[in-house]
Amino acid sequence: MKPFVLWLGLFVLSLGSALPDTSAPEAQVAAAAKKHLAFDCSDGQAGDTCMNMCYGAKCKKLGSTLTWDKPSDSTKSKRSRLAGCGSGNRCSKAPYGKGYQCDEYPFKSVKEADKGKQVNRCVKGRYNSRQGQILQSFYYSRGQFKGKGCNGKAPCRFGVSFKRFSKYKYCKKRANCKNDGNEYTKAGPAKREEDVDTSGYYRLGNGEVIFVPDGASVGDIVYQARFTNFNVTMGVETLSEDGEDDDSYGDDDFEIEEDQIVEEVDDYE
Repeated sequence: MKPFVLWLGLFVLSLGSALPDTSAPEAQVAAAAKKHLAFDCSDGQAGDTCMNMCYGAKCKKLGSTLTWDKPSDSTKSKRSRLAGCGSGNRCSKAPYGKGYQCDEYPFKSVKEADKGKQVNRCVKGRYNSRQGQILQSFYYSRGQFKGKGCNGKAPCRFGVSFKRFSKYKYCKKRANCKNDGNEYTKAGPAKREEDVDTSGYYRLGNGEVIFVPDGASVGDIVYQARFTNFNVTMGVETLSEDGEDDDSYGDDDFEIEEDQIVEEVDDYE
């Protein structure tokens, strides 16, 4: 009788170990939540870099899901040249010149830039420096991004998104993707795609609506960077003479607000 009782006890225990862990789905959802880096497109923040990012992601369908691969300097230079932002690029000449830099999308810091077809735009150097400052801080989890970004470990996958973007036509739901004359590829003026997706607008917990070109899911984490001061000397003195982005990132103070996506906004205009 005792052996039978022992066998029965072991059988019951084995059944218990086979039962599903009801906490697992929640853990899996948390682990799968995508991280989005939201650029604030309002005045005095990311500025006209938003135009280039939105044009590339939406109008040229280059996507907004990116992978930082910790590229070497030579790889970044190659990617810049592939985008038309190498030394002596068009942003170093009239009607641009001093005070402007060549901004490429996808960024030279991500492996998606190796696919080619990047777009470039001549933007004010101070905004390009701010964009680079946010990205570098995120990649290496510095300052406000401590415990939130890539922690210096590659590959690191993340999404790019935009807030307070109503000023920029390429970020709007029914975007007018006609080239305004400042969107280029290495081969010359960029041509828009005929069919543009109108989805990708989501509400955060704080009520704000953001644009995520590749789409998102409820529960995804969104890091929103907002600059709180401006170093007036930055943006001109740190620019390279030929209009190339020389990796001299700004040193403005910025704050990070962390939020989550709570719903998709289908009727957003």
